[in-house]
Amino acid sequence: MEQFALGIAEAFNGGLDQFMAYHAEDVVHVTAPEWPESGTYRGREEVRRLWASILSVHSEHEIAVDEIVVLDEHRALSKLRWTARGAASGAETTTPIYTVATERDGLIAGIAYFLDYDMALAAAGQPERTLRERPPD
Repeated sequence: MEQFALGIAEAFNGGLDQFMAYHAEDVVHVTAPEWPESGTYRGREEVRRLWASILSVHSEHEIAVDEIVVLDEHRALSKLRWTARGAASGAETTTPIYTVATERDGLIAGIAYFLDYDMALAAAGQPERTLRERPPD
């Protein structure tokens, strides 16, 4: 599961086509409630439109994996850093993001995104698990 979670970041960094090729046809992405694009996106086409829209406002972007917690044989919680540069402003931002990814047949069956560590743990049903370095409050 750890290699699968690392593969998600690698695919994301490889561009939208590479990222989407790593998805099951019936994939579901649930975005963080704080995101302007907050919601549930079902199927490759909806997920592609979501990420095309998000990435269109960035001239550069990269995901770095800080840590992965294997939850079970098909799910992992990842602590990520998303660094992006605004296409219009040129401003660079780095945002911590937590994901709970579900694998099926070697593809992404679902990803839920969180900006809050405790919400990610609760969604994963793992309130007792902790990352080695708890993020600052």
